[in-house]
Amino acid sequence: MMGKIDVRIENRVAVVAYSNPPVNATDSRDYDEFTRIFRELDQRSDISAVVLCTEGKGFMAGNDIKELKTHTPEGHAAYQQRLIDAFESICDCRHPVIGAVQGYALGAGFVFAACCDMVVASEDAYFALPEITLAVISGVGYALKMLPECAARYICLTGKPLGAKEMLNFGAVNRVVSRDKLMEETMEIAGNIAKLPPNTVTCMKELLNQHCNNEHRRKFKLEDAYTGRLFGLPEKQEAVNAFLEKREPNYKS
Repeated sequence: MMGKIDVRIENRVAVVAYSNPPVNATDSRDYDEFTRIFRELDQRSDISAVVLCTEGKGFMAGNDIKELKTHTPEGHAAYQQRLIDAFESICDCRHPVIGAVQGYALGAGFVFAACCDMVVASEDAYFALPEITLAVISGVGYALKMLPECAARYICLTGKPLGAKEMLNFGAVNRVVSRDKLMEETMEIAGNIAKLPPNTVTCMKELLNQHCNNEHRRKFKLEDAYTGRLFGLPEKQEAVNAFLEKREPNYKS
């Protein structure tokens, strides 16, 4: 694998595999690379579907917290734009994207899954937006895209996860399978799409995007504005420090 992201083509299916041991935490350079790859895939006529998967015990652990610690209000806005570009490159890709999620999908990992047109999850998968525990507001619009409001409020306001079967009950994932069957089941869906008329598939996705347009870019900008309000507050620095130091935070009113 060259770099952290490997792309291979199998029978008109592009497989995009991310690997960043030990936990698949993503940083700004990763977001730029995802944007570049999915924009290139969008232009390809020799594929009909894309599978987004990762190597390792979990799907993605979210943003690299060490990088988050160095952010300033000015720098954070530019960082958020890099996230938006990466996420939207998946949503806007004219080929259907199927996510294969194992283990944890946390924070940005949750959002990457939400950007996919379909998701196959392993039985041990769980999904969460723990941003609130780090005094960050992010991913809310994508949670509302993937989940009904009651479930989205739960994960956003508590930071607690929902398991694969709970997500299936909410209609947020399409299949729940054993981990050893995850790629097989995902590739089956992608392979079935690859057998369909390609122009019709891309038109169908474009139409679905127009029907289901939840103004993700506008919502992410709004979330960024709220996160900006938290910069400079002692609780934000305490939340990040406590996470990195593996201790309970001590918030003062």
